[in-house]
Amino acid sequence: NPLRNGFSPRTPQAIVETMLGAHARLDQRIVHSIETSGLAPACSRGCAWCCHGVKVNVSIPEALVIAGHLTIGEQDELRQRVQTAAAQRRTLNTDELFQRGDPCPFLGQAGECRIYDVRPLACRRHCGLDANECERAVKQPKHKLPVQQHAAANAAGVTAAIALAAALEDVGLDYRTFELATAVSVALQENATEHWLSREALFDQA
Repeated sequence: NPLRNGFSPRTPQAIVETMLGAHARLDQRIVHSIETSGLAPACSRGCAWCCHGVKVNVSIPEALVIAGHLTIGEQDELRQRVQTAAAQRRTLNTDELFQRGDPCPFLGQAGECRIYDVRPLACRRHCGLDANECERAVKQPKHKLPVQQHAAANAAGVTAAIALAAALEDVGLDYRTFELATAVSVALQENATEHWLSREALFDQA
């Protein structure tokens, strides 16, 4: 397992490099899974039904990488959206969030993901096979309609998430996952990475 082989994120840069490498490997596996299965996902740029009302859980390294991405350029508005969404989502359970159908704070006006390059593992593995199913599920939340996903792509993502958690546990770091907006809001705090690497319980705030 590449994530567990000598995994030792001692610096912010090492965390970024580790996560970007994990993202690249997972993307390759998902592409391979899709090609060998013969099943094409319905996902495309601007199709963002799965970005409404869904609770996305992320690991702390993922949140830190996303927070670092938000410090590049003029992204004050996006950082504020994260803080606002985090305050709301701390009071909502998974079902309440789904019933509300609120868009992900990282979703752009044209339905694009504004953190696409550093999007979480959970988002990378989510490949719907029928966009109409996704749309109906979002528009009729009370019915909790099923949405068929690409099983092989989903399995690859789950495996990567488990490997990451195991690698973090191996080196004594907090391997819990948290809701995306709440985790990133904490990760945006000054010296968040250093606090986490020092084994402080900073993310209890999430």
